[in-house]
Amino acid sequence: MNGSLIAAGLLMGLASSPHCALMCSAPCAAIARSCAAGASSTRALLAWHGGRALAYTLAGSIAASAVALVAGWAAGSAIVRPLWTMLQAGVLVLGLALLWTGRMPRWVDGAAQSLGRAVPIVG
Repeated sequence: MNGSLIAAGLLMGLASSPHCALMCSAPCAAIARSCAAGASSTRALLAWHGGRALAYTLAGSIAASAVALVAGWAAGSAIVRPLWTMLQAGVLVLGLALLWTGRMPRWVDGAAQSLGRAVPIVG
């Protein structure tokens, strides 16, 4: 495997560690505390962490496969190439806006709330 690819992956993992620590520490602590009571607490905690890791792995592989599929379309078709480039530029601008403001843009929040109202809650 390419050394620079491995180094890039390690640096991305290192850079994302604060995000994981801040986003996951409170729910993980709460669930770990609730698993602490009882005889099978270790097994329950390991199963929860294993399920969480499996869910992240599956979601990441689905996202990567979707991006690879669209990238393949862009490489094979001259019509899709500009759309792919605009999508990448839009994601870059969104990321920079998140970095600069530290909050989600209003139009993203509005779209998420509209989607939440459109999808019925089951349960």
